[in-house]
Amino acid sequence: MDGQEATRRLIEGGIGDTLAAAFAALAEATTADGDLRYAPTVPRRLARAIACRSYASSLLQLCHFVNLADAAGHGRERYESLLFGLDRVASSAARGHLRRAIDAHGWRRPGFELTADGVDIAYRDGGFSVPYARMPYLIAVAEFLIGVDDYREIDGIFTAMLTDAHGQRAIKDASNALARRLYRVLADQLPSAQNQDKYRRIVDHVSATSNDGTVSIDDKTVLEFWQAVSNDPDGASDFRAYRTVLAAFVSFVESIRGVETKGAMSRALRLGSDRELGEVDPDALEATLDTVDPWRSPLAVLAEAPADRVKFFNKKEGEFLRDLMDYGPAAFDLPVSVLRADTFGATQGQITQALRRAAADEVPALCTCRETETYEARVAGYQRGLAQQERIMLAVLHVLRRFRDSPSEAAGVEDSVVVDRASLAFRQLSRAGFREEDLKDPDVVAAYQFAAPALSDAKDHVDRFLVRFDGVDLDAQFTADRPAFAAQFAALYGT
Repeated sequence: MDGQEATRRLIEGGIGDTLAAAFAALAEATTADGDLRYAPTVPRRLARAIACRSYASSLLQLCHFVNLADAAGHGRERYESLLFGLDRVASSAARGHLRRAIDAHGWRRPGFELTADGVDIAYRDGGFSVPYARMPYLIAVAEFLIGVDDYREIDGIFTAMLTDAHGQRAIKDASNALARRLYRVLADQLPSAQNQDKYRRIVDHVSATSNDGTVSIDDKTVLEFWQAVSNDPDGASDFRAYRTVLAAFVSFVESIRGVETKGAMSRALRLGSDRELGEVDPDALEATLDTVDPWRSPLAVLAEAPADRVKFFNKKEGEFLRDLMDYGPAAFDLPVSVLRADTFGATQGQITQALRRAAADEVPALCTCRETETYEARVAGYQRGLAQQERIMLAVLHVLRRFRDSPSEAAGVEDSVVVDRASLAFRQLSRAGFREEDLKDPDVVAAYQFAAPALSDAKDHVDRFLVRFDGVDLDAQFTADRPAFAAQFAALYGT
C-alpha cells in the first residue's frame, strides 16, 4: 500500500466504537425522501479532523456559527432551528433558511449582515465571517458533538456564550470549553497523539525511501529507520533507542493488521435481518468484530488471579520471555529485529545506564559491541527456555489429570510414559505452587486450570518464533550487524 493509504487505515482503524458509530450515523443519515442528509465529503472531512485531532478551528467556527444562528432565530428554539431544522444539509439550504428568517423577523440583535458568500459578524473587538459553503460542515460538527457527549452540557456552553456574544472573548471561551469536553471524550477513542506522530514518521520515512512510494515493513526497514532518525534532533527523543523503534514498528504492524482484519470481516458479511439471504444482524456483526482483539501477552494472563497463586515462571524466565511475548505475532514478521533488540538493544541499555551512573569511561568499550550477546547464543537461550516450558506444561498436565472432573477429560493422556514424565516434572519444579501440600488449596488447583491455555500459547509463540530461523546463518547475520550498531552507538554517544 502507499503512504496515504497506510495513514488512512491507521486513522480509521484506530478509532473506538463510540466514534465509529457517530461517524456512521452522520454518513448514513437520510432526509424524509430517503436521500443522504449530508454530502459524502462532509462526514469524511469531519472524521479526518477528529481522528487527526485538528478540530480546534472547527470548534471556534462552530461557536461563531451558533452566535449568528441564534441572532437569526425566533421563538424558543433559536440556534437549534438552523443547526437541526434542515432536512438536507447543504449550503443552499442554510442560505435559504437565513434569508427567510431575516426577511420575516430581521436580526434579533445588531452586528450581523448577510452577504453574497455568507454572514459577516461585527464584534466590539473585531470581525468574523462564516461562509455558506462552510455551514454544512459546522452543522455536522454540532451534530457530532451532541452524538458523543451530553446535549445539556453542550447547550449550557452555548447558552453561557450567548449571554455576552458581542465580544469574541465569549466565543473563544466557549470554543475552549467544547475542546476540553471533546478531549476527554476522545481520550479512550483515539490512539495517543504521540503514537499518531510516530506512525506518521514511520509512514513518511518508509514511503519516501521506497522506489514506488509504497509502505513495506521488514527487518531491513526497521534498522534503516533507526539509523536514519535516532540521531536526528527532531526525532531523537522518540526514536533514540532501538528497542523504542522496534516497539513503534510492532504497534504499527499490529494496527494495520487489525484494520485489515476488521475490514475483511465487515466486507464479507451482508447486513440485514433476512437470514435466507445470508444477511447478518448488525448486533451479531458487532459481537463478531469484538472478537478481533489485539494480542495480549500470556505473561500478563499468568500475572492475574487466580493464576498468580502459582509461580509458573521464575523472575529470570519471565524477563527472558517478556519482550518476545509483548511483541506478539509481529515478532514472526520481524524476527531478526527482535534478536537485534534482545542483544544490541540490551547493550544500548547498558550504555544509557553507565551514563546515568556517571560512568562515562565504560561507554567506549560498550559502544564497540564486542561483549554483546550473539544471535546464536540468544536463540540457544530461547531453545533452553522452550525445553523448560515443556517441563512446566508436563507438570500442569500432572495436576489437571489428578483433578479432572471426569475420566473422559484425560483421554489421550493416559499413556504411562507421559504420565510418569508429568509426575516427574511436577516433583522437579521447586517453586511456589509445585508442592504436594500446595495442591490441597482449591485456589491453587484453579490457578492451574486457568493458566493452562496461556502456558500453551506462550510455548506455541516461542515455537513459531524459532521456526523463523531455520536455515538462517545467525553468525553471519550478527557479524554483519555488529559494525552497523557500533557505528550508530558511536554517533549517538560521542565515542
